[in-house]
Amino acid sequence: MMTERAKTVLLVDDNRTFVMYAGLLLKRMGYEVIPTGSAFEAIKLLKMMSPDALILDVNMPEMDGPSLLRQIKSDEEIADIPVIMASADGSEKTLQECRRLGCSGYVLKPLTPESLHRCLQDALTPEGAEKRRHFRVAFEGRVSVRNSGQTQELYAVNLSQGGIYIRKKDPLPVGTVVTIRFAAGDHIDVSLDGVVIYKKDIYDGAFKMVPGMAIQFKGLSAEKGDQLKAFINDLLTRDLLEEQDELVISIC
Repeated sequence: MMTERAKTVLLVDDNRTFVMYAGLLLKRMGYEVIPTGSAFEAIKLLKMMSPDALILDVNMPEMDGPSLLRQIKSDEEIADIPVIMASADGSEKTLQECRRLGCSGYVLKPLTPESLHRCLQDALTPEGAEKRRHFRVAFEGRVSVRNSGQTQELYAVNLSQGGIYIRKKDPLPVGTVVTIRFAAGDHIDVSLDGVVIYKKDIYDGAFKMVPGMAIQFKGLSAEKGDQLKAFINDLLTRDLLEEQDELVISIC
């Protein structure tokens, strides 16, 4: 929910449509994206820019994904960068070959936000650390925050199924119980209970993070959970699904 440094993902695929839409999806999920359609250029970019992770197409014309994966894992300079393979090929043979060569994950096309988030969390979360259950999306909408009988109109920064980060110069104390209300799509208002789990004052490490507070949702009903999930998926894939010439991203 907080605005820590964005992770950088190198996206390697010769299909321009896939690169464009998958890249936009990643950016909306909070990642910085470096796109390329060339396996040979990918090696140069890995060494020059040291991305946090690489998403690599299995089938490419000049050098296929498994061959590039083998080359990456044999080069000490870049071998530790996690590689996620992406393909429409869900066969066990291809999956096992990529795993044998050292990939950190395997995601099927068309992508879903959930499958992409899961693979990236598996690849980027240090051993022993807690993985983020829900992906986040930028959300700069207006929200009402009610606490102790008083309501304030504030603006959000990002949103997930687990909580929301709200911009505020003088954030409420950690542990404060609040009710959040905002418009989730056309003619739908969502009211959610939550608790402040983190606050960032304006002078606390100035300029590194937007001052505000992270609120974790509590006691979501199934109905409200479904409304929130649908709204987040809409924010994430808005304008992408309609404009795709071929199915690259799915929310199913």
